[in-house]
Amino acid sequence: MVTSHRVIGSLAGVLLASVSLGQSFNVDLAGPRPDGVFAVPSPFFGGAINQTGHWNELNTSIDGPQGLFELEGIASTASIFLMGPDYVSVLDDPGTTGDTAALLDDSLSGFGDVVSGVMFRGLRPGYYVVTAYGFAGGMPNELTGIIVGNQYAVTGGAWSGDFERGVTHEHLRALVVDGSLFVGAVGGVWGQSGHLNGIQL
Repeated sequence: MVTSHRVIGSLAGVLLASVSLGQSFNVDLAGPRPDGVFAVPSPFFGGAINQTGHWNELNTSIDGPQGLFELEGIASTASIFLMGPDYVSVLDDPGTTGDTAALLDDSLSGFGDVVSGVMFRGLRPGYYVVTAYGFAGGMPNELTGIIVGNQYAVTGGAWSGDFERGVTHEHLRALVVDGSLFVGAVGGVWGQSGHLNGIQL
């Protein structure tokens, strides 16, 4: 029995070693805003998962891939590009300030059942925990359907003074095999528009 346990343990170690963890990125999805301002969090801001470092900004005026920088500010081989509507909503929540407001008070928006989102390309294969922000500032009844790969979750509600899973964001897992990962938003209920503020991998 001892030998069997050792064999099983060794096999488990080999299997775990063969599956790597993914890369880490911070992405703000709402720049530039209609007023021309790029509201991007500072590198000292870690969001809901306390992951400090460089925040990439998605420029919705660019039609094509945009290179991603790692948390240290070093250019990576990964990129991101817009898929769906490029409409930017600015919803100023009275309770958010500073870097939190820079992340949550603007967003990519869908239109009802029309999905708006981004596709990551060139990611290192592995498992990713995706933190997707879907918050409509000052509109607690607005619900967002978050889509990560083939997974789905709903966010929405009133700002409580801090990040709250299911209200400001959701964590979903994804296995990246070919370097690609889609993250999007859609109206959480019929007649509403989804809001995607940012993503942390």
